[in-house]
Amino acid sequence: TADDYELYISFSNAGADKWASMTRQNKGRDIAILFQGRVIAAPRVREEIKHGKCVISGKFTESEIYKLKAALEN
Repeated sequence: TADDYELYISFSNAGADKWASMTRQNKGRDIAILFQGRVIAAPRVREEIKHGKCVISGKFTESEIYKLKAALEN
């Protein structure tokens, strides 16, 4: 069964600049997070994400949130 989980993400300085630009250009839209060519999450961008820190939250199983975490770490 799915529960509410949050995954906190931090970027390097270069990654933070790219992420801020991408999120600024896509406010209100869904962005796909891909792993091995498959969409594993599609969160909606609510606002520009500055300073290289953000959160993905939603209804995930424990297994799904760990898979998402592992995919983003690689």
